[in-house]
Amino acid sequence: MQEKQSENNVHQSIFKWYHNTFCLSFHIQRSLIFSIPNQNHHRLAMVGIIKAGVSDLVVIHRVENKNARIIFVEVKTETGKQSPSQKQFEKHVQSMGLEYYVIRSLEKFKSIINGK
Repeated sequence: MQEKQSENNVHQSIFKWYHNTFCLSFHIQRSLIFSIPNQNHHRLAMVGIIKAGVSDLVVIHRVENKNARIIFVEVKTETGKQSPSQKQFEKHVQSMGLEYYVIRSLEKFKSIINGK
């Protein structure tokens, strides 16, 4: 039986695999992954530093001579649910033709990056 992982563990495993394994192994220096620290700080929200509902990770994924994909990743546990503002952000991103995924495991993230 697989041990349940926290959101933070899944988040860290995704970042480490993509940045340290995928990008370095394939020498893809133009690909990026970064986290959006988006805590509920009212003052920061008022000046536009944070926005409710923004995904946990943004991946700018480029493989060889193909166009880059911009992928928004919301990390959740197996039982975690999106907040209303996260669902609204997802709809906004998808309405622009961009990719948005709720990811619950490193394996799922790998399948999206590898196109499976």
